[in-house]
Amino acid sequence: MTADSYDIVHFRPEHLNDVLAVLAGLWPYGPDLCAHYFKWRHVENPYAKAVRGVVALHRGKPVGFRGYMAGGFRGDDGSDVDVLYPCDTVVAPEHRNQGLSVRMGKLASEFRQSGFRYFINLTSGNSSRPGYVSLGFEPLGKRVLWQRHGRNPFLWALQVWSKRRDRAASPDARHRIRFGRFSDIYVAEDPRAGEMAAIIAADRPDGPALRIRQDEAFYAWRYRNPVRQYAFYYWMDGDVARAFAVLDVSSDGLTGSILDYGEAKDGALRRILAHVCECGDFATVTALSYGIDARLARILDELSFTPVHTTKTIFRRGTVHSLAPSVLFRPVASAINEDDFRVGELDLRSPKHWRLKPICSDGA
Repeated sequence: MTADSYDIVHFRPEHLNDVLAVLAGLWPYGPDLCAHYFKWRHVENPYAKAVRGVVALHRGKPVGFRGYMAGGFRGDDGSDVDVLYPCDTVVAPEHRNQGLSVRMGKLASEFRQSGFRYFINLTSGNSSRPGYVSLGFEPLGKRVLWQRHGRNPFLWALQVWSKRRDRAASPDARHRIRFGRFSDIYVAEDPRAGEMAAIIAADRPDGPALRIRQDEAFYAWRYRNPVRQYAFYYWMDGDVARAFAVLDVSSDGLTGSILDYGEAKDGALRRILAHVCECGDFATVTALSYGIDARLARILDELSFTPVHTTKTIFRRGTVHSLAPSVLFRPVASAINEDDFRVGELDLRSPKHWRLKPICSDGA
């Protein structure tokens, strides 16, 4: 087989069954859950009017797929900026080493015609990163893991073990969590979409930046991910939530990872996270640096969080920060010029002009 044996095309509905068959080599979830997951991520997504994906065809049959999860940001002037998170890149084993992944990535630049401005990659690993760099992706800050009491070798090893496999989390993963009302803290199994959106709308900006569009539609969709389990912590003012934090629950229930947060009452977020750290719902709690703003950094420092090495960096020479993988981004364009990096006065090559959170990630 040669490169000329393949056609690279945009996803069409008639590709679905064969694409799901190819994705079975990537997603360890079984056929029914794979179909549900694909529908949630690419069809029900409120930021996508169609599946944003690229397919490699061999003799008319899909043998590769590169999916992009749609998302949205908003500038301080109210302008909307649509983005794509690369995800789900897979090629059937017998068709690998033909350059299909890069070819699919190049065709994805045509999504600019549908209004998407930027690709943001929050999950690239050592094997996939060179391919993204070859496609023109640039570093946008670091992806440093923070862990509470992370210098404790037992707790560090526990979170490594807890996250050792990417498998679907069942509701049983939340067996440690005590749901219910604890004074002014309410722990719930489900999002309060309208109240969460209102909290985000009331949260005070901390400098000019693009911020995630977290409206009620976002919250009604985002936490229906069928392969993840979440725990929702609210600070209650009577019967009304005025602050929240959402934690991803590892499949074994031992680790909680901070994905999303907001407060419309000063000090309420700290009260929530102190409860999370002290109540015993998780054996260990983590956060990712690109989702930590100045306010959250102060809280995490007070609660004894610290940056930690991963299993891929712990035996290498260098600091936690220098060895951490980068967030990657690039404009959605075939030919990139200087204006593509700017939205108004913001130069988006600077991490300070983005307010990312782990809930942006296709892996959350």
